[in-house]
Amino acid sequence: MGGREGAAMIELLTEQELAAPPSTVWRALMDFPAYGAWNGYVRRIEGTAELGGRLTVTVAPPGGPPRTFHPVVTRLAPEKTFAWRAVIGTAAIFAGEHIFELDATPAGTRLIHREEFSGLITPLHRRLRLAVTRLGFEAMNADLARLLLHDQAPRPSRLRDALGSAAVE
Repeated sequence: MGGREGAAMIELLTEQELAAPPSTVWRALMDFPAYGAWNGYVRRIEGTAELGGRLTVTVAPPGGPPRTFHPVVTRLAPEKTFAWRAVIGTAAIFAGEHIFELDATPAGTRLIHREEFSGLITPLHRRLRLAVTRLGFEAMNADLARLLLHDQAPRPSRLRDALGSAAVE
């Protein structure tokens, strides 16, 4: 997990190996109404995943108050890439493009979860918020990994105890 910096841009980059195929990961990422039940960082997304569509996204940074943004969907390639871009003030002041990329692996999917920040106040963001934002991304990645493991587990009604009787739901 690293980052890339330039004069006008900072990239926050995290990765997570997920034990599910890209199609399953994609379904979880696109199930906006379910976010609040499993995701401790991105608490809510409203809107439709379509290029140019506007979303309402509420994040809860670790140790900080929730923040709501109204980004525009900038990338959408099913089972591959989903991204939105939020601007604070104008793009010259501050913008962030939040990106999810899915790469199939033999064990499932590698999630590349990153954000590209740009604008005049980017150095201030790096100093004050970047470490907390990284913690939020890493927490979301871990939450998603747990969700996918749980969703792929056998349902209790199909489990049998040692005596062969059906487990109670």
